[in-house]
Amino acid sequence: MALQILSNIFAPSLRTLRVTLPEDPRNNTLPAIASLIPTMKAVASDALVIDVTIGGFLYGVSIGDLSLAFTCDASRSDVGELAKVLFGWLGSHLGGHVMDRPVTLSLEDCFTGSLCIDWLNSCAKVTKLRLWHTTSILSLHSWKNALLSLSNPNALSSTGWLLPHVEILETNLVWEGANSDLVNMISARQSAAKHSSQPEERTPTMSPRSLREIRLSYGGNKVSEEDLPQIDFMRAMRNAAVDANIYWSGVIWEE
Repeated sequence: MALQILSNIFAPSLRTLRVTLPEDPRNNTLPAIASLIPTMKAVASDALVIDVTIGGFLYGVSIGDLSLAFTCDASRSDVGELAKVLFGWLGSHLGGHVMDRPVTLSLEDCFTGSLCIDWLNSCAKVTKLRLWHTTSILSLHSWKNALLSLSNPNALSSTGWLLPHVEILETNLVWEGANSDLVNMISARQSAAKHSSQPEERTPTMSPRSLREIRLSYGGNKVSEEDLPQIDFMRAMRNAAVDANIYWSGVIWEE
């Protein structure tokens, strides 16, 4: 019924469009909203950034005031592929002038492996990465493989390093005041960026860019604004970050 209603909507003056559906876009969902493409183009035309979210129960793409999201079972292993289908459909209908915007990628309670996000390397420029977890769904330590995947060149990746254009990292993968895997990942990427002689263009062996902002917050079982990181952890992070600005709970960190 919802798809039938959407397929009959005619709203040429619409300024905001937000749609969330419990459907698989590979079925009849996207063709059903094809009539809204002219409206989508108008709504998304002034966007500066594209937001791609892949979460435990939801994945979607937001472009300015245009937002398309789909709910899904948290146990699905193909959520990255579903997000790829949605992104590709939008790209083919909205045009390159819209889809060439920088991308913010949010992985929320979901990291199914490097192939989950590698497709973005070849079709988008992810400049901000958000790694986020909630205590109700995913164990903090289950993110270990995710951080390892981001710490080294990946033989399965189309560009060598995953998400080589990322310049801003935001994460709450800090528990009990520390996270050595997070420090190691940042150190590896900053070191690779410093010693890289690769050109700016995408190549199969592209090295990561230097991070310029690292935004941290606490993600342990007892979330509180007063939770502070261990000083040794923040010193190690400072050394790993090189020249990047480090923030804790939105405030720039200074010892």
